[in-house]
Amino acid sequence: MIHDLKKIIFLDIDGVLNCEIDDIQNEFEDISKRCVKMLNTIIKETDAKVVISSVWRNNRTVDQLQELLEKYGFEGEVVSKTPHLGKEV
Repeated sequence: MIHDLKKIIFLDIDGVLNCEIDDIQNEFEDISKRCVKMLNTIIKETDAKVVISSVWRNNRTVDQLQELLEKYGFEGEVVSKTPHLGKEV
C-alpha cells in the first residue's frame, strides 16, 4: 500500500505562465497574472508542490524562483528545480 504520495507539478514558465500577450509588458520577465491564478487553482485543488523545469531555473535558486513567482500572485510552493543533464542549449 502506498502512503503519503506527493503531487508535483513540473512547471515550464515560457509558454505556460507568460503566454498571454495582452497581459505581458516584457516578454523575458513578465508573467501573466491570469495564468498564475489558474495555476493557483490547480495547486489548491490538488495540494501539489512545484518543481521548476524551465530555463528560468538557470542562475536562480529555488528561493529566488519562489520570490519571482510570488511577485505575480503565485500562492504555491516551489520545492525544487530540475537538474541540468548534459550541455545547455
